[in-house]
Amino acid sequence: MLTLEEARKYLPDEYKDKPDEEVRKIMDDIQGLTELAEFCEKNGKLREAIRIYNDALVVLYERASAEANIKVTTTTSDICKKTKGLSRNRFNEAMDDHYDSIHNAIRDYHLKDGTIFKVFQKMGDIYSRMARPLKAERLYKNVKTLNCFWMSQPNKLIEELKQGFKLDIDGDHGIAHWWRVEKIGIYLSRGTEADKSVIAEFAFIHDSCRENDYDDPGHGERAAAYAVELHGKGLTPIDDHELEQLVTACKNHSDQDYKTDDITIQICLDADRLDLYRLGEIPDDKFLFTEVAKKRETRDFVLKLLGK
Repeated sequence: MLTLEEARKYLPDEYKDKPDEEVRKIMDDIQGLTELAEFCEKNGKLREAIRIYNDALVVLYERASAEANIKVTTTTSDICKKTKGLSRNRFNEAMDDHYDSIHNAIRDYHLKDGTIFKVFQKMGDIYSRMARPLKAERLYKNVKTLNCFWMSQPNKLIEELKQGFKLDIDGDHGIAHWWRVEKIGIYLSRGTEADKSVIAEFAFIHDSCRENDYDDPGHGERAAAYAVELHGKGLTPIDDHELEQLVTACKNHSDQDYKTDDITIQICLDADRLDLYRLGEIPDDKFLFTEVAKKRETRDFVLKLLGK
């Protein structure tokens, strides 16, 4: 986080002589931080703007975590220190964990603060100006994933799915299962090129057309067709390639003989199969695609979601 001296250095001239208390209020306030970052960006101080936006993310994280009763233990600077000297992939995994924590806290506890969209979008824009396209792409993907699900689901898609669901919404294939598959999928996707928005959409749609909780061989095909219908209604704002991945994953998620090299589809299917623990079944490694899905720590993560 910024020190008082650093904050004063970046503040507009009319704020530089303000008392320490007023400067601290700006540093602890989302609106104040974003305005300060915008001021730096406007004046060509792009690295400083990125740093301030990162501080804004930490404040958002703290606010969400307070509602979630989760202790904040990690900041971006902590990650940099902990991963110093390690591989780039390890750093990226740590950053994925960090951002996933922010997303989950905001989503699960309905902290509907649109500022996070603005922060990710602005950071992406700045990295584009700094000719760092990979950084920019990563942040734009965060915006897309959040916008697609973690804000729209409670309002539109979830209501649509719930209204059309023929079974007990709190049953074995109901909403709790959908949420867990999404969380497991995001966990499995860390450090990969898998499309998180497709994974999240799959989690909520794949079992939404079931007609019973037992043997229902046509439910995948129905879910695939429903995914296309939902896309036509604007409830799944994804491109044509992502829609094809979603449809394929929904269609084949119950077919244990289905094979694919698409990492996004692999993670969709693995996430669903790992949640078999909820039924008292132990997922068989031979029906899992990814190595991470077979790891003990992944199984522990799933069991923790189930409260076991």
